[in-house]
Amino acid sequence: MADLEKYENCLCFNLRRAARQVSQAYDRALRPTGLRGSQFSSLAILSYFPDGVRLSELADRMGLDRTTLTRNIAHLERTGLVESMAEGDKRVRRLKVTAMGATRIAEARAAWFGAQTALAAEFGDDNAQALLALLAGLGETDSVKRAIKD
Repeated sequence: MADLEKYENCLCFNLRRAARQVSQAYDRALRPTGLRGSQFSSLAILSYFPDGVRLSELADRMGLDRTTLTRNIAHLERTGLVESMAEGDKRVRRLKVTAMGATRIAEARAAWFGAQTALAAEFGDDNAQALLALLAGLGETDSVKRAIKD
Protein backbone atom coordinates (compact mmCIF):
# COMPACT_ATOMS: atom_id res chain seq x y z
CA MET A 1 0.00 0.00 0.00
CA ALA A 2 2.90 2.37 0.58
CA ASP A 3 3.66 2.28 -3.15
CA LEU A 4 0.06 3.22 -3.93
CA GLU A 5 0.47 6.41 -1.92
CA LYS A 6 3.34 7.42 -4.20
CA TYR A 7 1.04 7.23 -7.20
CA GLU A 8 -1.87 8.93 -5.43
CA ASN A 9 0.47 11.91 -5.05
CA CYS A 10 1.45 11.82 -8.72
CA LEU A 11 1.08 15.26 -10.32
CA CYS A 12 0.20 13.77 -13.70
CA PHE A 13 -2.53 11.48 -12.33
CA ASN A 14 -4.12 14.19 -10.21
CA LEU A 15 -3.98 16.84 -12.96
CA ARG A 16 -5.52 14.44 -15.48
CA ARG A 17 -8.26 13.38 -13.04
CA ALA A 18 -9.11 17.00 -12.25
CA ALA A 19 -8.99 17.90 -15.94
CA ARG A 20 -11.44 15.11 -16.78
CA GLN A 21 -13.85 16.25 -14.07
CA VAL A 22 -13.66 19.90 -15.13
CA SER A 23 -14.04 18.90 -18.80
CA GLN A 24 -17.17 16.92 -17.94
CA ALA A 25 -18.67 19.99 -16.23
CA TYR A 26 -18.08 22.13 -19.34
CA ASP A 27 -19.34 19.35 -21.61
CA ARG A 28 -22.59 19.14 -19.59
CA ALA A 29 -23.08 22.90 -19.76
CA LEU A 30 -22.37 23.01 -23.51
CA ARG A 31 -24.39 19.88 -24.44
CA PRO A 32 -27.47 21.91 -25.58
CA THR A 33 -25.24 23.77 -28.07
CA GLY A 34 -23.97 20.55 -29.67
CA LEU A 35 -20.37 21.34 -28.71
CA ARG A 36 -17.97 19.75 -26.28
CA GLY A 37 -15.70 21.91 -24.16
CA SER A 38 -12.65 21.08 -26.25
CA GLN A 39 -14.52 21.99 -29.45
CA PHE A 40 -15.67 25.30 -27.98
CA SER A 41 -12.10 26.10 -26.93
CA SER A 42 -10.77 25.35 -30.41
CA LEU A 43 -13.46 27.48 -32.05
CA ALA A 44 -13.00 30.33 -29.59
CA ILE A 45 -9.23 30.44 -30.14
CA LEU A 46 -9.66 30.16 -33.91
CA SER A 47 -12.11 33.07 -33.85
CA TYR A 48 -9.25 35.39 -32.85
CA PHE A 49 -7.75 34.82 -36.31
CA PRO A 50 -10.30 36.26 -38.78
CA ASP A 51 -7.97 35.52 -41.71
CA GLY A 52 -7.28 32.02 -40.43
CA VAL A 53 -4.23 30.47 -38.82
CA ARG A 54 -1.86 27.70 -39.77
CA LEU A 55 -2.58 24.38 -38.14
CA SER A 56 0.96 24.21 -36.74
CA GLU A 57 0.66 27.66 -35.13
CA LEU A 58 -2.71 26.78 -33.60
CA ALA A 59 -1.26 23.52 -32.27
CA ASP A 60 1.59 25.46 -30.63
CA ARG A 61 -0.81 27.97 -29.06
CA MET A 62 -3.00 25.19 -27.68
CA GLY A 63 -0.10 23.02 -26.48
CA LEU A 64 -1.17 20.13 -28.72
CA ASP A 65 0.71 18.10 -31.29
CA ARG A 66 -0.50 18.51 -34.87
CA THR A 67 -1.93 14.99 -35.07
CA THR A 68 -4.14 15.50 -32.02
CA LEU A 69 -5.31 18.90 -33.23
CA THR A 70 -6.05 17.51 -36.70
CA ARG A 71 -8.28 14.85 -35.11
CA ASN A 72 -10.01 17.44 -32.92
CA ILE A 73 -10.62 19.85 -35.82
CA ALA A 74 -11.91 17.14 -38.20
CA HIS A 75 -15.39 17.08 -36.60
CA LEU A 76 -15.62 20.88 -36.70
CA GLU A 77 -14.78 20.78 -40.41
CA ARG A 78 -17.32 18.01 -41.13
CA THR A 79 -20.06 20.00 -39.40
CA GLY A 80 -19.19 23.19 -41.31
CA LEU A 81 -17.96 25.19 -38.31
CA VAL A 82 -14.35 25.38 -39.54
CA GLU A 83 -12.91 25.47 -43.01
CA SER A 84 -9.46 24.31 -44.00
CA MET A 85 -7.52 25.74 -46.91
CA ALA A 86 -4.23 24.60 -48.41
CA GLU A 87 -1.63 27.32 -48.28
CA GLY A 88 0.85 27.09 -51.15
CA ASP A 89 2.35 23.74 -50.20
CA LYS A 90 -0.63 21.38 -49.88
CA ARG A 91 0.84 20.02 -46.64
CA VAL A 92 0.40 23.43 -44.96
CA ARG A 93 -3.19 23.98 -43.85
CA ARG A 94 -4.80 27.20 -42.77
CA LEU A 95 -7.90 26.97 -40.55
CA LYS A 96 -10.67 29.51 -40.28
CA VAL A 97 -14.00 29.71 -38.45
CA THR A 98 -16.94 29.79 -40.86
CA ALA A 99 -19.96 32.07 -40.48
CA MET A 100 -21.87 29.09 -39.06
CA GLY A 101 -18.98 28.51 -36.62
CA ALA A 102 -19.09 32.15 -35.48
CA THR A 103 -22.82 31.81 -34.87
CA ARG A 104 -22.28 28.62 -32.84
CA ILE A 105 -19.61 30.34 -30.73
CA ALA A 106 -22.00 33.19 -29.99
CA GLU A 107 -24.75 30.72 -29.04
CA ALA A 108 -22.42 28.68 -26.82
CA ARG A 109 -20.69 31.58 -25.07
CA ALA A 110 -23.40 31.92 -22.39
CA ALA A 111 -23.25 28.19 -21.58
CA TRP A 112 -19.46 28.33 -21.38
CA PHE A 113 -19.61 31.43 -19.16
CA GLY A 114 -22.14 29.71 -16.89
CA ALA A 115 -19.83 26.72 -16.41
CA GLN A 116 -16.84 29.01 -15.87
CA THR A 117 -18.69 31.09 -13.28
CA ALA A 118 -20.13 28.07 -11.45
CA LEU A 119 -16.78 26.30 -11.20
CA ALA A 120 -14.98 29.46 -10.04
CA ALA A 121 -17.66 30.08 -7.40
CA GLU A 122 -17.57 26.48 -6.20
CA PHE A 123 -13.79 26.46 -6.03
CA GLY A 124 -13.59 30.03 -4.72
CA ASP A 125 -12.69 32.95 -6.96
CA ASP A 126 -9.29 33.49 -5.30
CA ASN A 127 -8.46 29.78 -5.58
CA ALA A 128 -9.56 29.76 -9.22
CA GLN A 129 -7.28 32.70 -10.02
CA ALA A 130 -4.39 31.09 -8.14
CA LEU A 131 -4.97 27.82 -10.01
CA LEU A 132 -4.92 29.61 -13.36
CA ALA A 133 -1.61 31.23 -12.43
CA LEU A 134 -0.15 27.89 -11.29
CA LEU A 135 -1.28 26.14 -14.48
CA ALA A 136 0.14 28.90 -16.67
CA GLY A 137 3.45 28.59 -14.84
CA LEU A 138 3.42 24.81 -15.13
CA GLY A 139 2.93 25.07 -18.89
CA GLU A 140 6.05 27.22 -19.09
CA THR A 141 8.36 24.84 -17.23
CA ASP A 142 11.29 23.44 -19.19
CA SER A 143 10.26 19.81 -18.71
CA VAL A 144 6.75 20.47 -20.01
CA LYS A 145 8.05 22.47 -22.97
CA ARG A 146 10.49 19.67 -23.83
CA ALA A 147 7.72 17.07 -23.64
CA ILE A 148 5.56 19.06 -26.08
CA LYS A 149 8.44 19.44 -28.53
CA ASP A 150 9.45 15.75 -28.41
